[in-house]
Amino acid sequence: MTRLSRPVRRLLALGLLALLPLLAWRVALLPWLEAKADLSARAERALTLAARSMAVASREPVLLAEAEALRQALSGVTDLPAGGSYALAGSELQRRVREAAGRHRGTVTSIETLPEGRGETGRGRVGVRARLQADPEGVQNLLAELETGRMLLQVHSLTLTASAAAPGRPLDVQIELLGIRPEEAPR
Repeated sequence: MTRLSRPVRRLLALGLLALLPLLAWRVALLPWLEAKADLSARAERALTLAARSMAVASREPVLLAEAEALRQALSGVTDLPAGGSYALAGSELQRRVREAAGRHRGTVTSIETLPEGRGETGRGRVGVRARLQADPEGVQNLLAELETGRMLLQVHSLTLTASAAAPGRPLDVQIELLGIRPEEAPR
């Protein structure tokens, strides 16, 4: 170092002095700042999660009241398809469809019970496929009775075909209905 000129030595010393704060910044201060930013982000996420939890917790009484209202509404439904065997539930549903069609000026030409199945909730369901003839108003009233009545039935598929171009002719209707079946027959 003695061979270097004085200005070069000063510049080198100044460079070494500047290197120390940069090294301290890189080794000590930068990781601390990153850890502090990470901790701030985690704290913000925790506060956001706590706010969401409080919002859900504040809705608990409303949700419980809604669940109780639905439970009470469903407790009045006593006209479910018969429990017990699947065949009994299917024949009961067939009888109900025939009676409903008769009340709405419909004629059932064929009806069959669909294969046993389970709904999304895992509860047993019973279904029927029926072919019938009825006028348009009768079909509308029949569908309204089946879906809004106390039978808890759902129209799964529906096909309407005009039997002739004449305006007074009945419609050919093919319908699949699904209903919830209690796992055990009420005693």
